[in-house]
Amino acid sequence: MNQVTTAAQYFSALGDAWNRATQVWCPELQCFMQFGDIIVRLRFSDTLLYEAYLPALDRARMPEAMKSWDAEICIMRNMPGSELPTPRWSSGDHIPRGEVPSLSDGNIRSAYNIQTSVLSSYCNNSRVGFHCVRDFNRLKQYEFGAPLRDIISWILQDHGAQLVHGAAVGYASGGVLLAGRGGSGKSTTATSCLGQGLKYLADDYCLLHKVNGTWWVGAVYDSIKLCSHDAVNNPILEHYESSYSQETGKNLFFIQRDIERYTCNGFPLKAIVLPKLNLGTTAYSHCISASKSIAIQALAPSTLFQLPCSRAKSFHLMSSVVKEVPAFELILGSDRARVSASIVELLDRL
Repeated sequence: MNQVTTAAQYFSALGDAWNRATQVWCPELQCFMQFGDIIVRLRFSDTLLYEAYLPALDRARMPEAMKSWDAEICIMRNMPGSELPTPRWSSGDHIPRGEVPSLSDGNIRSAYNIQTSVLSSYCNNSRVGFHCVRDFNRLKQYEFGAPLRDIISWILQDHGAQLVHGAAVGYASGGVLLAGRGGSGKSTTATSCLGQGLKYLADDYCLLHKVNGTWWVGAVYDSIKLCSHDAVNNPILEHYESSYSQETGKNLFFIQRDIERYTCNGFPLKAIVLPKLNLGTTAYSHCISASKSIAIQALAPSTLFQLPCSRAKSFHLMSSVVKEVPAFELILGSDRARVSASIVELLDRL
């Protein structure tokens, strides 16, 4: 196949590959997702990716087809007769976060994950994205737990919203965003609130957007990733099946129907909370005020490291949130069953 040299040429070639895939293999499958007030149409070239990705997107899935949408993502894999086009890679490609400069311009954004051989490309003008899987067997746990992450983040950005690396728990009247680097205790803190009064929203990725001048946190994925030790000691999750990744040391759960009563899809953001392991012996968890600088250091770097492109736009939005919302450190005590109570106390004060 002839190589393509520009972002526009490659994006056009992806469209041709998509047309071949749907003609050769099967009529496309489609469904519609809602993230905040943004509607996204998903189109799949075959059932394998459809069945692999939808469990993590079930909470955002709309019950019926829509006549209009804000953006669409075409999801396909490399198959005989519908091979994906080969770009001309340069030594400057494959920079951190997977961004591909030679396949990006002012209109098109592209990223390539070397580990999984997944290429994502999105066109601002057409509001169309392509998620291309070259080898399904190379997909990692995070692709199934947070599928289409790159393109969804770009779509949200174009609508003034942001996908952030963080967890969230709260009530319909308001809740907290749990921020921090990987391993800081976000997932453990969020899942320890299951069945403890507070509603669980997410443990890994959240949607941040403004509604009538107020910052809101929204759910994106229907998955939970938890270290094995915490998973077997969680009174809610210990009864459910999960897949384990030796690479991450985490179990991946999908939220079942009988867990839904412990969850919510969104709430006004009352505070940014930074979990912090307590090296002392106290059993009780408690919250103390944190500075704006500590809050942005906890929220921004982990998000920017994991999501490619548009870093300045992302940082500006997260900085705005930190300026407008109070921040606290959550000092985690040894009794994890009481973590929820400390967050409830904070929300009552706010």
